[in-house]
Amino acid sequence: MAHPRPHLALRLLCGRAGRWTVVAALAVAVLALLVDWVEAGAREGATVLGSLGEAALRLPAHLGQAAPLVAALGAALALVGLRRSGEWLALESAGLGWWGRLGPSLLLGWVLGLAGAGVDAWLTPWAGRSKADLAALREGHPLHAAGSVWLSLDSTLFELRGDPSGGRLEGARAFTLSSGRLRGAWASAGLRWDGARWITGSGAEIGPWDALPAPDALAERVGSLPPGERTWEALRADTSPAATAERAARWSRTLACGPAAVVGAALCALAGPGAAGVLLAALPVLAWESLATLAQAQAAAGSLPPWATAAVRLLVAVLATGLLVRRMGRC
Repeated sequence: MAHPRPHLALRLLCGRAGRWTVVAALAVAVLALLVDWVEAGAREGATVLGSLGEAALRLPAHLGQAAPLVAALGAALALVGLRRSGEWLALESAGLGWWGRLGPSLLLGWVLGLAGAGVDAWLTPWAGRSKADLAALREGHPLHAAGSVWLSLDSTLFELRGDPSGGRLEGARAFTLSSGRLRGAWASAGLRWDGARWITGSGAEIGPWDALPAPDALAERVGSLPPGERTWEALRADTSPAATAERAARWSRTLACGPAAVVGAALCALAGPGAAGVLLAALPVLAWESLATLAQAQAAAGSLPPWATAAVRLLVAVLATGLLVRRMGRC
């Protein structure tokens, strides 16, 4: 049999892998949308269209996080089709090596990773702000209040009324940054700073004030924003350890998508062209994503540095890819 032209083999492999990657992404998107729709619809007073819109705004975050799994499933499904049609065997008989047949999966995996990075960088923040705006409007938008000082701290947005810099507060409200929901409101002229925590005139401690910094730090962390600058873009700058760990881990998902696609194709090639092979192809990716999630949780708690998530994800991905490619080379 004549050796196939490299560009024809590349077009065949990329075309099949690309189509099945789109199918896998759509399947993950539909599943995530249905789950979030049911969850949002269970909220008291939720409407069908309102809960569907809220679920749709959560979708970009799910797609960005699921990019490695989508890459593995797309590559595995493409290989199943190639084996059943006999095209995979034809490429092997024509002298195309393992890397020649797995290379397009690696390339498409990284393309998908770049698309996921774009979703994380632009679409996910926009969707998060839109979701927060909708929730805040439903509850009574806190950013429309005048004469207040705002503090963003550990996933909570505080509105402080009075003279925080002088150590006295007339009242305050606390909102969840991600949704804009009101968490609590306090109205007491007795709130004051005693050098260690915010207390009432009677000396009783009141929850959220334990997390607030000293008055002299408020000017650095808050400042008085003009009304025109009181936007979610300015105030939703989440500086919590969890948010820092998530930002540090995003780029590693982009790099892991290429190895995930190779692992998916290699495992499906070794296991056989069936449903079991596709499911098996997803297991290593689920394993290293689970380990990365555990590392991220420890980084959010301060037990590990922020880069630990990326190190765990990429180390396991590279090891799994190397072992499988070596195993295929022996077959």
